[in-house]
Amino acid sequence: MVAGLLIATTISLLIKLKKPQVISVGIECSYQNIGIATSAAVTMWSNPTDRGHAICVPMLYGVVEGLAAFIYCFICWKLNWTKAPRDEKFCQMLVTSYEVDADSEHNGGDGEDENEESGDDIEKGKEEITDQSTSSLEEPLL
Repeated sequence: MVAGLLIATTISLLIKLKKPQVISVGIECSYQNIGIATSAAVTMWSNPTDRGHAICVPMLYGVVEGLAAFIYCFICWKLNWTKAPRDEKFCQMLVTSYEVDADSEHNGGDGEDENEESGDDIEKGKEEITDQSTSSLEEPLL
């Protein structure tokens, strides 16, 4: 799991992804679903003792990978690779969303794009759509 995390992070850095994307790729490539392994272990053994021993393997792996992913994310946060500020209090960082809205991210993230519509332009567009849709209702149906 740790090797997969390091390899995915390295490749993501080499192809010049943004730092938050690097973290996402690293986690997605290394963090595995232990539910599948657990259900396989349950169905493979009929003896309850053997089944119990078999279930311990994915459970232990899940604990280790969860701990490794937590440490990785914490280190990345402190390296300022995440959208959360590194000097934010830990508990505050956990409960706050640092995502930007899709429009400002699409327009370069600064919200000051020269092609960005102002609120007045949006309202005018809504009025035009409303006028067009109501005028079509006034036309007689054939």
